[in-house]
Amino acid sequence: MTQKEPTPKKELMPKKELIPKKEPTQRLCALDAIAENSSRGFRLGNAPIFVVRQNDTFHAYVNWCPHLCITLNYETDQFLNCSHDYILCANHGALFDIHTGQCLAGPCTGKYLLPVPCEAREDGLYIGDAPSIPL
Repeated sequence: MTQKEPTPKKELMPKKELIPKKEPTQRLCALDAIAENSSRGFRLGNAPIFVVRQNDTFHAYVNWCPHLCITLNYETDQFLNCSHDYILCANHGALFDIHTGQCLAGPCTGKYLLPVPCEAREDGLYIGDAPSIPL
């Protein structure tokens, strides 16, 4: 009996061409517009995005579920679970790591949210270009 070679795993990270390379240049809001351990949704051109603030660090993602291809939230600015330690897809309960955007539980486990470059500066939160939403 010969042993079969394992099938390579499908790449679950966003494709490199989907990840924006432009540095944050556009002022999005004041730093205090997003409270500690909370989230807030925005529109960046035609792209729905959201920002999470945790431990005075900001993380921005495209508001797009990699499983259902719909926005993550039902309620305005509600992107976190009850304990504010994971990003939550309100549509099917998937949980995503705040720092990496990786789905840790749910039907899209292992896939990633699309990151948006962001940087906190003295005069506010700056954002780069949002990647295109893969349809």
